[in-house]
Parts: sequence; C-alpha cells; structure tokens
Amino acid sequence: MNRKLAISITLIAILIITFTIQVTAAEYKHTRTGFRYIGDIFHEKEMSYYGGSGSFYVHGFGEASGTHDAHTVLFPDGDSTINVRVNMRGKTDADYARTIAQREAEVLAHVKARREEAIARLNELKKATPGMTGEEYAAEMRAINAYFDELVAEIIESYQEAKKNIRILNETILNDASVRIGLDMDPGESGFINHSVASYQGSDRYLRIDSFFENTGGATKRSLRIDGFIRESMHVEGYAKVWESSTLQDGRETTGWWDMRP
Repeated sequence: MNRKLAISITLIAILIITFTIQVTAAEYKHTRTGFRYIGDIFHEKEMSYYGGSGSFYVHGFGEASGTHDAHTVLFPDGDSTINVRVNMRGKTDADYARTIAQREAEVLAHVKARREEAIARLNELKKATPGMTGEEYAAEMRAINAYFDELVAEIIESYQEAKKNIRILNETILNDASVRIGLDMDPGESGFINHSVASYQGSDRYLRIDSFFENTGGATKRSLRIDGFIRESMHVEGYAKVWESSTLQDGRETTGWWDMRP
C-alpha cells in the first residue's frame, strides 16, 4: 500500500468516525400515525418534542381519516429541531343526527306526558282532600316540576353527547410559539386540516408555520402565538376556509428533520 492511499484511508476513517459520533450523540424521536374510521370515533394522541409538545383529537360519529408525522432532534449543546406535518379530514353523518334528534323528541314527549299525568293526579287528590291547603298543594306542585325538570335536563344532556358531531383538533406547542386548530362539523358537513411546523431552536432561530383548513358548516377555532411576532385568534360559526403562512428567521434559511444543524 503506497503512502498516499494509506493517508486517504486514514482520513476517510476519521471522517466516518467523526460523523458517527455527531449523529449518535444527538437524540432523535419520530412518530407517525395514519387512520381511517367510520362510526363512533374516539382517537387521541399526545406527544412530547425536544422543545415542545403536540396532540391531536378526533371525536364524534361519522367518518374521519388522516396522517400525523413528527420528527424531533436534540443536540448535545441543547439546540433542537422539530418538524410536524398533519393532514386530517372529517365528515358527519346527517341521517344519524336526524335519527338521534327524533329519538330525543320522542323521549321528551313521553316525559312531558308523564308530567301532565302527575299534575292531573295531584289535582284529583286536592279535590278529594278538602283539608289540603294552598301551601301544601303548591309544595307538591313544586316537587313534581323539580323532578321532571331534572329528568328533562338529564335527557337533553345525554342526547347532546349522542348527537355529537365530528370534531378534529390539532395542537403544536413550542418554547416560543403555539398553534391550535379545531373543527366541529355540523350534521352533513365536512372539513379538513392541513398543517405543518418546522422549527430550529438554537442560536440561529428559525420557525415556519403553514396552515390550510376548511369547515363547510359548524364551529371553527384557531389560535396562533409566536413570541415577539404574532398573536391571533379566530372563532367562526358557519362556513370557514383559511390559508396562513408565517416565517420567523434569524440567520438560518431552512430547517426540519432533514436539515438538523446550521
């Protein structure tokens, strides 16, 4: 082996060892979720990043599908990168909601009939009991109404849960920023959330947040905070469609799990 070849091999070995040490010294986390559901849905996920946390929620009766992909790296000096991509869709079942509303109306009508029967029996008792005073009659009437008022409230509350629409929510929280997007879709409506966050948290700060979401009917909420830059909130009842992109850069051009260091 000649001297030049030996030096080249030695240099290559040193580079490989150096690169391996740098890579293994960093801590890396990755999570990916994909789903498609039809029916009564409950799916929650919470995760911690290096320098933040995230979560998503999918609840309700209908259809839902989506993906959630997150990469995060912590370096020995305390710097970190975060890259999150979210794509979620939901659609409510109008027929189911109408069926539940009809059942609720039938149960409430039955309770109303029972209340009227109880009041009629009290009136018959008063007629058959000449010694019953007005105060005693009023006390019995209050007791009847209190019982049925509580029963009606319990029925409405229970059916409110049964009539639940599809709700999708995504949240990303960083040391210096946060973004929350939530959709509550009315019966027969649909919506989606497309969202991504790329952040480098070190001496050269970089942050980019892109959001695109739509709700054809229902409640839509969103909040955005970037310390020293933006505070924004919205709440719409009805149709909503929003595009948003925000970038904060201090000496750095790109970031993400594919670009871990300056």
